Amino acid sequence: MVVSMTGFGETVIEYGNHQIEVQIKTINHRYFDFNLRTDMNLWRHEEQLKRHLKEKLVRGRVELSIRFKESEYDHFSPGEAWYQMMDQQIQQIKQTYPDTYTYMIDHFPDYNPAQAEQGITLEDLSPLVPGIERAIADVLVMREKEGFVLFEELSVQLNEFDHVLAWLKTHQDRLREQHYLRMVERAERLLQKQNIYDKQPVYQELASLSEKGDVTEEWVRIESHVKHIRELLGQSGMIGRKIDFYLQEMMREVNTIGAKANDERLANHVVNLKSTIEKIKEQVQNIQ
Repeated sequence: MVVSMTGFGETVIEYGNHQIEVQIKTINHRYFDFNLRTDMNLWRHEEQLKRHLKEKLVRGRVELSIRFKESEYDHFSPGEAWYQMMDQQIQQIKQTYPDTYTYMIDHFPDYNPAQAEQGITLEDLSPLVPGIERAIADVLVMREKEGFVLFEELSVQLNEFDHVLAWLKTHQDRLREQHYLRMVERAERLLQKQNIYDKQPVYQELASLSEKGDVTEEWVRIESHVKHIRELLGQSGMIGRKIDFYLQEMMREVNTIGAKANDERLANHVVNLKSTIEKIKEQVQNIQ
């Protein structure tokens, strides 16, 4: 089963008087690349979080965001008691720092009870585990859905190879014969110009050269690579790099066919196959 590296999941956790929002975003990357974003003091747990997500998500650029969610504290409406408390603090600042009192009051930070607790340090991650697991589950579901779309697109692209390979099988004898006849025609003009009448050795050499222009070996190898890619698309695990390897081999074979091509239709097929390989390579970059 094809699994994409693109995914998103989020959930909200109740923690004390607060709500904590957990988000996981993933995109394609050659390896597993982890990034933690948080307004809580969780840096001591970063490596533990990285290992846990790598075990579940395996590959890709993964961004884990753990932040306090906007709550009633963010719209704090102070009462009379609060104003009296703040006035006492301001008067104390004025008495203690008479020379810098005005400056300090001008730069006094806005009071927000929620922000006052955002330095929370969790001794362990148990309060966050349920939310993280739910977010991971959402990511995996989205990755599978995206993977199905990729599978459908890749299947269409691979069908293009089936079409060209079928055409090559049907026309390989004609292509080989045309290649030989073109060489004979050029050789006869040259022999006539040089007044050479013993043509038999030349024909034998041309027959040998015509075999070198045959593309049978190349299309047989391409057919094998397409078969292996289809088999990989039906497997689970990390298949993206393996498919990319087969695509490189296919491009090498197509280039060889292009170098041997002495037929306009075959040359056009080579151009189309190169374009198809590039499209597949672009899509495969997002496969786990």
